[in-house]
Amino acid sequence: MGASTIVVAVHRNAYSEIKKKYEDKGLVEFTDFVFWSDVNKKLAILYGNCHMHVLKKVFLVNPDFARQYVIRDYGVYGYGVCGDIIPDNVKKHCDLLITQDIKENNSTGVISAQALCKKMPDECKIVTIPNLYKVNLFFPQIDKGKEYSKKHIESIGIVYPERLYQIKWESGFIECRDKYIELAVKGKFSKEDVLDMMLDKKLISCEQIRKMFNDGIDKIIARESECDIKISDFILENYKEKQLFYDPSHPTETLLCEMGKRVLTKIGCRCLRPMYLEPILNDTELFIYECVNEALGLKFTQEYIRVGQEHACLTSSGGVNREEFISDVVEWSKEGLQ
Repeated sequence: MGASTIVVAVHRNAYSEIKKKYEDKGLVEFTDFVFWSDVNKKLAILYGNCHMHVLKKVFLVNPDFARQYVIRDYGVYGYGVCGDIIPDNVKKHCDLLITQDIKENNSTGVISAQALCKKMPDECKIVTIPNLYKVNLFFPQIDKGKEYSKKHIESIGIVYPERLYQIKWESGFIECRDKYIELAVKGKFSKEDVLDMMLDKKLISCEQIRKMFNDGIDKIIARESECDIKISDFILENYKEKQLFYDPSHPTETLLCEMGKRVLTKIGCRCLRPMYLEPILNDTELFIYECVNEALGLKFTQEYIRVGQEHACLTSSGGVNREEFISDVVEWSKEGLQ
């Protein structure tokens, strides 16, 4: 920040509009202008998928971190955004980069973590964390490779016009297709039959379930082998007692808080108190089948899922139980399932 830098002393909500006006005039953030509370702070960039939203909250409630750094986060989601999504002037001022291990030639088309790191200033600290997206430890019911068609999603917009938020997602309010619930969708079984399957301790063999779990752990270990932060040990020590994943692509806040603590320790920030966050990533949460509980010795329970995520439930605003979830999926899917 130079002697002629403009310090913008407004409420944070108004800053984004002022920032855009300045940038439209050719001014550069951190060089020509800066938000008042960011003065004399270092710049931290977060790069990755929706998991980073949780980590951002973890960092901002840590006094050591919040007193040193201002955060700019850049989401990797696809949605037509590809290449290097971080402006050069932001990279130029970056003091700390926390990035998931985004690979070359990834499905979203964004710049890889390795390539991004090469664009950072020499003095920038870099911390790489494992991406836990599509790591399936607990959900053998998922029908791999099947997604809902655009035609289907558009048809659901007609059936449930009040649920416009959920139909923006590629797979509607169901990110993963459950092969047993789809039997009810296709009329081969009743909803009650599917509930019985969900509660059947012998539906899928222990050997199959344990293989799925071990394969998932091996995938995490392989990913974290190239990262600064490891997390597989925490999963192996806690998976029986604590829910660590909402679905194959979304870890719970419990797991991400632990990852955040390890990042904070890595960069020299103290973690002075226990950390807890309300559920954030549970809008595509799935029930863990009883056969999985039996095979893996899981001790936590799921009476309701998607609590607090009204947009992700068709029949209830306070979360859904198993019967309601099966009914929601059947009613949503049968209108346009291909």
